[in-house]
Formats: sequence, C-alpha cells, structure tokens
Amino acid sequence: MRVSCLSIVLVICLGFVSSAHAQGQSVQGPHYRLYYEGSRLEADATLKLLERAYDGYKAFFQKAPTLKEGQRLRVCFYKDRAAWEAGIAADGTKAPAAGGYYWPPSKTAYLFKQPTLAYTRKLILHEAAHQFHYLSRTNNKNPKANWYIEGVAEHLAEHYWDGKTLVLGVPALSLKDYPKLALDSLKAGKITLKSMIKGQDNRALGALFIRYLCTEKKLAKAYKKLAVALDAGAESEAACAKYLGKIDDLEKRFLKWLEDAQQDWTYVYNEWEQLAKDRFYGHAGVVSFCRLTKPAKKLEAKLEAPVGGRWQAGLLLAYSGSGGEYTVALMNHKGLLLVNQRKDGKWTRIGEKQFQKPRPGDKIAMSVSRKGSKVQLTVQGKKVGSFKLAGPYFGLVLDSSKPRFSCVRWR
Repeated sequence: MRVSCLSIVLVICLGFVSSAHAQGQSVQGPHYRLYYEGSRLEADATLKLLERAYDGYKAFFQKAPTLKEGQRLRVCFYKDRAAWEAGIAADGTKAPAAGGYYWPPSKTAYLFKQPTLAYTRKLILHEAAHQFHYLSRTNNKNPKANWYIEGVAEHLAEHYWDGKTLVLGVPALSLKDYPKLALDSLKAGKITLKSMIKGQDNRALGALFIRYLCTEKKLAKAYKKLAVALDAGAESEAACAKYLGKIDDLEKRFLKWLEDAQQDWTYVYNEWEQLAKDRFYGHAGVVSFCRLTKPAKKLEAKLEAPVGGRWQAGLLLAYSGSGGEYTVALMNHKGLLLVNQRKDGKWTRIGEKQFQKPRPGDKIAMSVSRKGSKVQLTVQGKKVGSFKLAGPYFGLVLDSSKPRFSCVRWR
C-alpha cells in the first residue's frame, strides 16, 4: 500500500524499543538503529543486511536521507503480528492488514516475523526501501503514483544476499514470481501499462516496469526525470506522458523485454535462497528442491559439503510438474550417492555408487544432461549412469540438511 505495506506474508521481523516492547533488544550501526525481537545473532545479521542495503539504496536513489548528527534510521522487527500491532499502536497509529509498514509521521519501518527466511529479508528490504525513498526524495510525503511507490520498493526487495554481498533489484529466485505474474497479467489483458499508470493496482507489473525503466540504457535518463517529478508530487499520467512518450508504444517494447526477463529458477518447495546468480543455499528437514524455470539440456553445480553432522544433497534429475513424479541424485556425508525416484507416492532406488567420503567444505562436482528420453548423471567426472526419466526440469535438491551449491550453470 502507499504508506508502505507488503501484503505478502514473509519471514523474520524487526522492532525498535518503545513502551510496548519488553522482549526485544536494540542494536545500531552507522546508519540504522534496530529493535529486534529474537536472538542477538539474528539481530546482528539483520543490522548487517540493512547497513549493506543503505549503500544500495543510496546508489539507486542518488541521494541519502538528511539526518541530524547521531540520528539513525529507525527499524522495528517483532516476533509476531500481535507484537507488531502493539508496537505500531504505541507510536500512535493503527497497523494495516499487512506484514510490514512504513509510517511517515514516526519515520519508522515496522515488520514482524514471516514464514520463510527469504521472504523475511524481502520484507525488510521492501519496507526499508520505502523509508529511504521517503526520507531522501519525497520530503517524507506520499507521491501520487502508487504503482511507482510500490514498484520501486518491490524492485529493490528482489535480491541476492550471501551474508556479505547484497545485490538489489535482480530477478532472483522468489516465492512470488513477479516476472511471470507481470507477463501473465499483460498477456491475459487483465491490465495495461496505461491502466496501471492511471491507478489500477498490480505490484508485479509495477516492479518489473521500474526495473525496465531504470535498466534499459535508452530509458534510464527519462526514468530519472520521471522519478524526480513523481517524488515532487506530479500527477502520474501527465508525468509519464511527458517523460516516457506514448505508453501504448512503450508497452510493446516492454512486453518483448519482459519475455526475456523471467526468473531462471522457481520454487517447488520453500526455503531455498539465491546467494548470487550461480550460488544457492537450501535448508529443510525433508526432501526439498528448486528447479530451473525452463527445460535445459544440461545443469552443472558444485555441492559444498556441509560442516558436521549427517546430510544428503545433490541434483534433481527430472521433474514432471506439480504432483508428478521426480527423480533425485543425493550424495550423503559418507560419500554414498543414491538415485531415488518418487512415483505414485512411493520411493524406488534406481541407482547408487560409492565415492570417497567428503570432507567438510569439499566441492563435489555434479552434472546432469538430457538427450532424448535419457538423462546422464556425472559426479566428480565419473559417469554414474543413464536413466530413462519423465519430466523435463532439472534442479537442486536436499534431504534434511543445509547445503550450499556454487558454480551453478545451465544451458
């Protein structure tokens, strides 16, 4: 919503000390003061994310919030909705029906814990983007173009994060596939760029339109002028016509761009995170996998052996779609590779091979390729076997562990 809410349910929450807070702690860095209901480790990690985001926001908005000496941006993260609502109420307003909220009068971003880690971070980055935007560019007032306000925050919230490097505004693996939703909405005739600019709500389309405007070289200068006008309170339709020209013509070019700007990866099960374009992290207590959005001829990856304990992880060799059969190749902590097929609700072992026991941190090279109906699996340069498998999709898989994958490539 306009004053910063993210309607999707997300993963972890923030907060700042007030009379309504009793269970949290305050931490602060050069630019942020964070109230956090959770462990100190989580609080420090969230503060680190925000401080990294500050640099990204500053580069995007080309301006920083004007703060008094010693003043920091205030962010509040709560353990649940009840605590979040109480914290917002203590500051003098009512919480909206959302997972996050930026309230201009208090200059504070409020969030609460969500179902997945990746979406918690997305929520944090979304609301902190609103805060930065308002305090650096709009004089803390609402621009009249809601598609622009929410589009900017949603665009910046899509990210890569490996604990050190943060990249904002990328088509990363995301539970809510905005590129697909935007493309489907346009093709189905549910919305047009013109109707969105006039006020029809569609967050996915707004986010992708912002990404298009600020990443296409021929439009970047026009976007900067448009953003200045909108931040100053200009009417959406008139400003877009002035700086972008005929929107109907622009939509044709945008649609073509959007078809090539789709996510490379998609979720099948939750709790997968894209650390970089070629790096992934998964964590679940059951068999879980993510997959390439489109069928590929080959997928390569290096499985980084987790430190300590039992683990199993590897490649998704074939997946036929929702509810269909799938086959996984799992290397375990003892070096045993198992090829298991799930069909009609049952598991069947269709291959296995013993390798040298991996040491923690070892990078195990794995690849899967398809030729016709046959899928070839190769591990550490050795051919494990060729299998006749249904399902065109390759991916990454884990079983009750927390592996990382690097050097992920496909064609």
